[in-house]
Amino acid sequence: MKMAGRYYAIDGKNYPSVTSILNVLNKPQLVNWAVRLTRDSLKQELFALQRSDSLQDLNIGSLLAKSALEHNRVKNVAAGHGIDIHSRIAAYLDNEGNMAYDQDPVIKAFRTWQDEAQFLPIASEKLVISREHEYAGTADLIGTLGGRLALLDIKTGRGVYPEYKLQLAAYAAAWGEMTGHIPEVCMNLHVRNNFSVTEANVFTAAELFLLFQTFLAAKQLFEWLSIQPKTGQNVAVATQLKQIVA
Repeated sequence: MKMAGRYYAIDGKNYPSVTSILNVLNKPQLVNWAVRLTRDSLKQELFALQRSDSLQDLNIGSLLAKSALEHNRVKNVAAGHGIDIHSRIAAYLDNEGNMAYDQDPVIKAFRTWQDEAQFLPIASEKLVISREHEYAGTADLIGTLGGRLALLDIKTGRGVYPEYKLQLAAYAAAWGEMTGHIPEVCMNLHVRNNFSVTEANVFTAAELFLLFQTFLAAKQLFEWLSIQPKTGQNVAVATQLKQIVA
């Protein structure tokens, strides 16, 4: 199995990733976040020039270009942080008896939650595939919570949003297809910057069907967008149509 861009290459076939499919959803909070970062970057740069009495050296084009890329820089830092948290928890679960993890604040917080929730791991960072619906993804944690089969996805950003339920539903349905056992409970584990761990977006198997149908609707939109011509192609088609009409 190889991950290439938005697809998993499995047995000679490309399966779109769950996260890529869900990128079709409108996320207005991300637009506001990017605008805020751009504004704050501009303010910081201008204040620094003002304090150093160097406004005469201001290069507007360079300043705007740098500020416009600030959200990408912050996003990449956050992604790296998230990957680090995921890998530390996965490594701990693979070596639960290893005393080296005792001083890791992330693992301390996770173990506290694990003990209170009575979570027993079955698998971590598990590839899940729906061959029936043709998608794939990587489920962070599968195990039991108080004896009930559970699927969990770790989030490390500032917020945990309702659309994450669709990601959980897609993973849970794929796991059920692969194993014959539908998770009885799904949830996000939110690992905050202060290393506290909280539960979010908890739902049971009774809610899975409607959530999964919504995910499949998003997949239909993803597939439709994937076959649309690019902007340049649209212009070319429009030009050809004008010539035909003329």
